[in-house]
Amino acid sequence: MLRLDPIRDGDEKRRTKDGSEWNIYEPSAQTRGGAIEASRLRDEVYDLRKRAPDKPYRHFQWTVLERSETTTVTCMYFRLMKHLGSSTHIPAGGGKGVEPAGYVQLNNLRLAATSASILLIWLLWYTLEPRKTAYSCRTFRSCIGLGRSHSYDLSLSQPSQSEVLESLVTLRDGTVRYQRVAPDADPSLLILVLNKDSRSWSSDFRSTSRSFYDFLDLLASTSLDLSTVSLGIRTASSEQFRTMQVAVDRLPFARVVIYHQEDTSEGAVYENRHNPQVQLARRSGLAKLRNRLMLSALQDEDYIFWLDADVVELSPEIVPTMLKHSASVTNAGIITAMCHQNEMNNYDKNAWELDSPELLGPLPDAEREAAVAKLVATRVFVPELIEGTNDSAIVPLDSVGGTILLIRADLVRQGLTFPHYNIVGTTWGHAGWIGVETEGLCYAARELEGGGCYVLGGSHHARHTDWG
Repeated sequence: MLRLDPIRDGDEKRRTKDGSEWNIYEPSAQTRGGAIEASRLRDEVYDLRKRAPDKPYRHFQWTVLERSETTTVTCMYFRLMKHLGSSTHIPAGGGKGVEPAGYVQLNNLRLAATSASILLIWLLWYTLEPRKTAYSCRTFRSCIGLGRSHSYDLSLSQPSQSEVLESLVTLRDGTVRYQRVAPDADPSLLILVLNKDSRSWSSDFRSTSRSFYDFLDLLASTSLDLSTVSLGIRTASSEQFRTMQVAVDRLPFARVVIYHQEDTSEGAVYENRHNPQVQLARRSGLAKLRNRLMLSALQDEDYIFWLDADVVELSPEIVPTMLKHSASVTNAGIITAMCHQNEMNNYDKNAWELDSPELLGPLPDAEREAAVAKLVATRVFVPELIEGTNDSAIVPLDSVGGTILLIRADLVRQGLTFPHYNIVGTTWGHAGWIGVETEGLCYAARELEGGGCYVLGGSHHARHTDWG
C-alpha cells in the first residue's frame, strides 16, 4: 500500500513537475491501520492543488477519496502521481517498481462493466426490440425460457386428465388422428391451421425462431373463451405431431383434433412458394389440404377461423369483431382483415375488389392473358379500400386471402369448398382463367345464402412474419 508524506531524511524522494518533493514509501503492517486514512491523503492532495491549480488532476471527483477502502485510496494516489508527471510504476517498499493493485483492479472492473453493458444492450435490443417482435422472444424472461409473453387470463379451470377423452387412431388412408375432447364440450368456433414442419411457424426479426407454442400464445392473446373453441391442425411432420399433443394441454380448448400424414408430393420449395410459375400447382395443393382439414375437423361449430401458421400478431379484438359482424350482417359469411409485414403494408394480395366486374366470366383462350393483365392493373387492394374507415366498418370484396379468414360454417354445409382449379370463367370441359384456392372462394360462394365477402375496416390487422 502506498502513502504520500512530506520528505524525511533517509526516505526515497520523488520530485513532481511543479518542483515540490514528496516522500514515497510503503507503511509497515504496524502503521498501516491509521497512516493511510482517506482524509489525510485528501488533505495532502488539496495542498498540491493549491500549489498547481492548473494541473489536470483538479478535475478528479475528490468525494471518492472519502471512502476508506485501501484499493480506492491507492488507486486515486496512483492517478494523482501519474498526472503530476511521475512514471506509471512507483517505487515502493525497497525501491522495486510496482503498479498498485487497486489501479489494475479498477481497469479490470471498468472492462468488465463495459463488456456487461454492451452485452446487456445487445440482449435488450434483440429481445425487446422497438419494432414489433415475434412472441417467442418478446421479453428477456421468455427468451431464456423463464416465462411466456402471453398467458390465458380467463378464469377457467382445466379439466382433470381423467375427465378428458383422448384417442389416437390410424385412418384407412394412413392418416394418424389425435383427438382430445373436454367434458361437456360445446364449441362454437373452429380454428384451423395447416403445418408442414417446424419451418412453417417461420421466423421473425433477425430470424428469431418460432414454434407451435408461439402459435398457442397468439391464440391466447385473442381474448376468446377457449372453452368454446375447437382447434384443428394438419401436419406432415411426425415431430410436430408429437409436440402438438403435449402443447395443447396448456390451454382449455373444448376440442382438439390433429392429423398427421407425411407429405409425399414434391411441391414447391418453401423459399420459392411465391414464384408465379409454381403458383397454380402450389395453390391447388393448398386448396385440397384446406378442404380435407375443414371437412374432417368440422362438427357442430358455427364458425370456421383460418389462421396461417406464420402469422405472429393480431390486433386487439379482431376475432370477436369478425364474429360480431358475421352474426349481425346477413350476407357477411366470409370475412378477412388487412395483413402486413414490417416493411410491406399489404402482404396478402389475394384480397381485392374488382374495378372491372365484366371480367368475371368465360373468356376465349386468346383473350385470357390480356384479361389477367387488366385485372392485375385495375383491382383495388385492401389498404385503399379501408382508407378512412373506422374499426366498426366492413367493406365488400370480390376475393379474399387465407392468412386470416372467418367463414360461416353454414356455407360449408351448403357445399362451399376452396376451388382447387381456376374457377372463374369455367366452362364444360374447360378450366377457368383465374380463381384458385382462396382467390376463387368468393366467386364460389356468391350464389349461396349469406355468401358475401368482406374485410374489416379501421385499424384491424394481422401481421405476417418477415422471413420465410
